[in-house]
Amino acid sequence: MREPLLQEAPLLEGRGVSKRYRTPATKLFAREGGIWGLGNEAGETVDFAVRRGESVAIVGESGSGKSTLLGMLLGLGTPTTGEVRFDGSLVFPRQRRDRMLWLRRRTGIVFQDPYSSFNPRRTIGQTVAEPLFATNAPGNHREMVTAILDRMELPKGSADRYPHEFSGGQRQRIALARALVHGPELLVADEPVSALDVLVRSRLLDLLGELRDEMGLTLITVTHDLSVVPRLAERVAVMRDGVIVEQGSVEAIFERPQETYTRELIAALPRLR
Repeated sequence: MREPLLQEAPLLEGRGVSKRYRTPATKLFAREGGIWGLGNEAGETVDFAVRRGESVAIVGESGSGKSTLLGMLLGLGTPTTGEVRFDGSLVFPRQRRDRMLWLRRRTGIVFQDPYSSFNPRRTIGQTVAEPLFATNAPGNHREMVTAILDRMELPKGSADRYPHEFSGGQRQRIALARALVHGPELLVADEPVSALDVLVRSRLLDLLGELRDEMGLTLITVTHDLSVVPRLAERVAVMRDGVIVEQGSVEAIFERPQETYTRELIAALPRLR
C-alpha cells in the first residue's frame, strides 16, 4: 500500500469532542444527565485527526460511537463539547451557512445502506447529480454524471434507470458515484461493504483503492469488520463505548495490539482452518 501524502496540519481534526443525548426518554429509562454517544461520564473525550492523502479506518463493535464521531466531524450533528476543524477552518463551533457549503464541496459520504438514501422515484442520473446542484459545481453536469457512472463500471444507460433495477453491489457503486461526482478531497465510507457478497466486496475494495490513487483522496472508513482494514487503511483507530481506546499503524494494531479489547476484536476474525 502506498505511503500517505502527509502534511503538517491535519485536513480534518476534532479536539475534545463529545456528544451527550438528552431526551425525555433518557429521563424515563436511563440517566438523568442523558446518554453518552461520544465521550463518557468519566470526562474522557475524543481527539481524532486525518492528514491529507492518508487513509484511516475507525473500527469497533456496533454502538461503539463510530458513526456518531463521523457525524460530529462532518458537521452533521452538534457536539456537546470540543472543536472541529477542516483544513484549519472551524466546523464547530457552528459556522455560518456559506462555510458549511464550503465543507460540503470538499467532502463526500457513502452511507451504510445506500438504498434508503435513494429516492425511488428519481433516476440514477438525477440521484448522482444531487451534489453538483447542492454545491453549485461548475461544468456540464450531465457529462460529469455519465463519466463517474462509467468509472464505477455500471452498465451503459444506468443514468436513466431507477434504484430498484440494480443489485446491492451496484447500488453501492452508485452511492460511491454520488459521493465523488463533485470531486471532493475527503471521502468518508460508513460500512461500505458490510452487506455485500465476498466477490462483490473484493472488487469494491479494489475500486476504492484505485479511486483513491486517481483522485488523490483522503479516506476515512468506518467498519466493524477488521478483515477489510488492511486493504483500505494505513492507520487504525479503535473505538469502544464512545472513546478511542487505541490507535496506530495497521501493522502495529494487528501484530502488537496493546488493549485487551483490540486483541478480542482481532481474535474474532474468521480464519481458514
